Amino acid sequence: MKIDIKNKFQKYIFFGDDLIAIINTNIKKVKKTFFFTPTELNLQGGYLFFSKNDLVPRHIHLENFRETFNTEEILFLLFGKLELTLYSNEKIEIYSEILKKGDSFHLINGGHSIKFLRKSLLIEVKNGPYIQNRDKLQF
Repeated sequence: MKIDIKNKFQKYIFFGDDLIAIINTNIKKVKKTFFFTPTELNLQGGYLFFSKNDLVPRHIHLENFRETFNTEEILFLLFGKLELTLYSNEKIEIYSEILKKGDSFHLINGGHSIKFLRKSLLIEVKNGPYIQNRDKLQF
């Protein structure tokens, strides 16, 4: 297992060559827009920082064919506290971290479990369509 500290906000967790997860903490210190995902991943996540009177110009998103082969998830912890445990694709436990309000994590490869240490609320975003009996294997 290798941890690559990208900046004061994020850690990339690797097992061999596989990027398992990106963990984002200390986001209250974010003072500019930045995307925390590499552009080649199925999901793109970022923090958008705006000042008063900033404007996102009106726009539409064009139709584009994309093909994906695995399910990725990005979860934002709105309140509470949890312990995230990460596993390799071979189901070996490789990393664990306590996360708190405002933290987020992007699950890319391998497996994971979450133990809630306080009452918590998360927002989860994943690529779809999601088919539970074909997209998830409990171990």
